[in-house]
Amino acid sequence: MERNAIPGTLTEKLENCIYEFLPAGFEINDGGQGTLMIDTQTAKVTIQHQENYTETRDSTRELDP
Repeated sequence: MERNAIPGTLTEKLENCIYEFLPAGFEINDGGQGTLMIDTQTAKVTIQHQENYTETRDSTRELDP
């Protein structure tokens, strides 16, 4: 089911629930994306989340003459 097909009050409740399960700091860095799946037959909930981030590696070298 697409998000816009879910009634507004249920969307808000689902969003509040999802925030409890997302990893700390998920909103930091370069964003992210994911999927929430609810199996209505078994009541199983699966949250798949990917974090995007930029990695920087620093190094310093000194050479004596």
